[in-house]
Amino acid sequence: MKGRTQSYAIVAFVLFTVCGFARLGSAAIVSSTGSFLGPDSVITFETGSTALPSVPGVTLTPYGNSDSTFSTVLFGHQVYGNASTAGGYTDLYAIFSPPITEVGAWGRRFSSSSGPTQLHVNVYGTANNLLEGGILSTTTPSPSFVGFIEPQGISKIEWIGGNQGFFAIDNVTFGGPPVPEPGSAGVLALLLSFAATFRSRAW
Repeated sequence: MKGRTQSYAIVAFVLFTVCGFARLGSAAIVSSTGSFLGPDSVITFETGSTALPSVPGVTLTPYGNSDSTFSTVLFGHQVYGNASTAGGYTDLYAIFSPPITEVGAWGRRFSSSSGPTQLHVNVYGTANNLLEGGILSTTTPSPSFVGFIEPQGISKIEWIGGNQGFFAIDNVTFGGPPVPEPGSAGVLALLLSFAATFRSRAW
């Protein structure tokens, strides 16, 4: 009886630990797409108009307002640019559905003499929990890249300029290996439960 009680305690501990790790996450920060595993897609914002591109599984949503701005400060002829409103300069973010496991983008100021000197870049998990934050310098080097990798899934990335002026984002790269199924941790716990049960019988 004592052995069986210990077995249940082990199973409960393993289940709590495994499922807990499945819920938690802290994304790794990378400085180039060379660290990505792929396969990835790239949003270039070359729409030929000021309309934001329509990308399956991605919602490009500004905090206030933004567009696919005609500019050559980064790559090609257009970038993802923020806007100036009555409430100040807007920020930018992208939502991914389904979640992806890696994402990053290039950024810089529109002008060498004005705009934010850095952007705060944050990524969020599948439960809309903050996973990690990084700093993207818009001055040195320019342009700069900041990306994130999180095997448990990323549902959102945001670029925050702190109401310091205009900035541009381009070549948003996203994708990576599929996010693990939510039940995978439970399957592992079930297997461990069987192992613990057989062990208790041996006691």
